[in-house]
Amino acid sequence: MRVAVTGAGGRLGRALVAALEDAPFTDPLGPLAWSRPAYDLDDPEAAARCIRQSAPEVVVHAAAWTDVDGCAREPERAMRRNALAVAELAEACVRAGADLVLVSTNEVFDGRRTDGRGYAPGDRPTPANPYGASKLAGETAAQAVFLGRAPQLAIVRTAWLYGPPGNDFPAPLMFHISN
Repeated sequence: MRVAVTGAGGRLGRALVAALEDAPFTDPLGPLAWSRPAYDLDDPEAAARCIRQSAPEVVVHAAAWTDVDGCAREPERAMRRNALAVAELAEACVRAGADLVLVSTNEVFDGRRTDGRGYAPGDRPTPANPYGASKLAGETAAQAVFLGRAPQLAIVRTAWLYGPPGNDFPAPLMFHISN
């Protein structure tokens, strides 16, 4: 199966490409790794062009603008990158008959739940910030494009990413105990 990964130069994208290289269902040539400049969230034609050039059967959309503070400062850019770019990718996938796996975020919820349960897929999203709002707008746009169409859409929400090459957690403190 021809699988393309957007944002292949990012943390999640690199991990997905590496995992898909060993997957038994992936094309023998490996996954298609899409990143800038060929796949740029700010380019309205990027998705259609990449799909036209490589004809994937499945696209895993890991590209996003995840700078929460940046999204708060520039909500229009957040909507461009996390919503409009998703709509463009969804349209291109549907036209080509390709399935889409959309990576989203737990930030579509405000975190104010008090009943001790985690959020479920059917819970009503209530984003607390422009990043979450832009990601929810992307989910909504993709759902609208895929509604009643033949290819399939899957939305995966993640709460946190960590791993190479990140500096995700403080370095352990070194203590010296002397007598």
